[in-house]
Amino acid sequence: MTQSAYVPFRGGIDLVTPATMLDPGAALLAINYECPVEGGYRSIEGYIKLGGTLPGQGNVLGVTVWKGDTYAIRETVSGSNAALFVWDGASWTSIIATLPVGRYEFTIGNLFATAADEALYFVCPNGKPYKYDGSTATELTGAQSGAQWISVHRNHLFIGFEVGSVQWSAIGDEADWTSANGAGEIGTGDKLSGIKPARGGVLVLICQDSIRALFGSSSADFEVRDISLNSGGRPYSVASMVTPFFINERGPTSLQAVDAFGDFAESNIGLQIQPLISAGFAPVASCVSRKLSQYRVWAADGRGLRITMSGDKLVGITLTEFPDAPVVADGGEADTGEEILVFGDSTGNVYQMESGTSFAGVAIDSILTVAYNHVKSPTVRKRFRRAYIESDGLDETEFFVLPGFAYGADEYARHRRAALDFIASGGFWDLNTWNNFAWSGPYQSDTPISIAGTAANINFSFYHTSDTTRPHSIKGYSLHYTTRRLRRG
Repeated sequence: MTQSAYVPFRGGIDLVTPATMLDPGAALLAINYECPVEGGYRSIEGYIKLGGTLPGQGNVLGVTVWKGDTYAIRETVSGSNAALFVWDGASWTSIIATLPVGRYEFTIGNLFATAADEALYFVCPNGKPYKYDGSTATELTGAQSGAQWISVHRNHLFIGFEVGSVQWSAIGDEADWTSANGAGEIGTGDKLSGIKPARGGVLVLICQDSIRALFGSSSADFEVRDISLNSGGRPYSVASMVTPFFINERGPTSLQAVDAFGDFAESNIGLQIQPLISAGFAPVASCVSRKLSQYRVWAADGRGLRITMSGDKLVGITLTEFPDAPVVADGGEADTGEEILVFGDSTGNVYQMESGTSFAGVAIDSILTVAYNHVKSPTVRKRFRRAYIESDGLDETEFFVLPGFAYGADEYARHRRAALDFIASGGFWDLNTWNNFAWSGPYQSDTPISIAGTAANINFSFYHTSDTTRPHSIKGYSLHYTTRRLRRG
């Protein structure tokens, strides 16, 4: 008698759970897919190049978004000068032409009481911090040179030094660094990897081998507490989405607030991809997408991790592969509140993510391989007959599906791949966004493929490539099969 089973896709890549225990909706490989909060796997959006290459040479040294404008820094005079540029929608315009050369970190903050006082602050290890108020850039000469990290916290400007020093300005005055007026300094006793604000008005100090947090409202009552003394974070992996995220020797990690005394605890959200981290994933840039509830981090070769959270819970982790490798990344908002995410590469180009249907003109290859499904009977052979693939997308989409059997054992014949062509862009009146659904279109496609194979388990691989098609989602599959005999030894 033919039986059926339904498998929802969820969980992201899992490289550590034993094959017989792995959720069949988890992924063995997911490249250029992401895990939406609502479930399934969705192919990622592309990115566009913003104008021409920045004038100068070498890497983009820093990039950020402030008040809807994209800012970038690049070396212009070899070894001596870098320039800050702003993208006006048509071209890059130089704002400051005499910055020191080095990698820059940015922060946005307001040390005063009115919205008009918000400013952009930035720093590199080869100079002093700067403030830009939208018209004038000012070097903060009272601050010490050599800071690598920067943040605004409790109406103070904070700067962090790799050697383990954290300094702050007088309250309400980023130009005043005298201790008599409330400026101060603390030592972390460990190399500093980043400083980021967290929930509850706390500044988290992430070090190479430890994590500490600064509590209090001003220098009068600042107090440093130890969060972890045996694990820290790697530089340029630190990003904050209410909760700070970073990469350490155990993989992607977040700091979760706990009830006791308003403290924090480490949460290792990347255990399932630990083999990837152990193989040498070294972060060079990171950012967050608040819209998609994602933490993103990249290695030097362009590989990236895309980690989706739902509150404090992990939704899933997938991989991205950009042909233009990010060396710096950040994000912000347009005046309309729309999120803008950007990155710079090693050849002086700046790109805007979540834009377009290609990687700046290069087709996006999306690959997904889900776990093997033994249908709750790991030693019983089944005759697999048919699967119905649940998917949706705004454009007509073609992808290929390849069934696999018995954990890929050589003695089983390779199945022919099937080409699926679908469009499922229907929506609900008064619920979906106009122009983001099609009249009379199905809300979701349920496309069948025939299967010819007998084994104890089955899985599916999906492949899609396009430079014109908007993202699609694969939600799961329904499987038809007939139970046969027990496996023999």
